[in-house]
Amino acid sequence: MNLSAHKSKIDFNYIKPRTFWDCDFNKLDPVRDLSFIVFRTLLKGSDDEINYIHSLFSVEEIFNILSEWKEKDPIMLNYYKTLQDYENSYFKRVR
Repeated sequence: MNLSAHKSKIDFNYIKPRTFWDCDFNKLDPVRDLSFIVFRTLLKGSDDEINYIHSLFSVEEIFNILSEWKEKDPIMLNYYKTLQDYENSYFKRVR
């Protein structure tokens, strides 16, 4: 999976510092900290922040990012895996 095109697209105008209350928001790097930014935003972000992440990444990309993140959340992984399976089965029926 090549996320390099998305890595530089994270715009911190759409992600608020309050989502990252326990770290220095100004030191987050969209390339180095991509997995952490996506994970934390999906876990603790507002609806607008979550929708912003969804606008940047496909369900499959989000699932892969979450799968590789060291602090796996089984509920969140299951949610995105279910969405991914649904999308795959839906598009097979439509084709």
